[in-house]
Amino acid sequence: MLTQDTAVEMKIQDRLDHSDHVWLALAAHNFGLRNIEDARASAQTANSDPDL
Repeated sequence: MLTQDTAVEMKIQDRLDHSDHVWLALAAHNFGLRNIEDARASAQTANSDPDL
């Protein structure tokens, strides 16, 4: 579950939803969105799935 503030910041409408996009939002909040974006870009460069 995301906090209300995090849900608003990450544009998540159902903060109780446990799907992958909520976990990604939570990771971005905790680890930093820029770091998550960099990790996904690195995965794509390495021909890996950036969503895993």
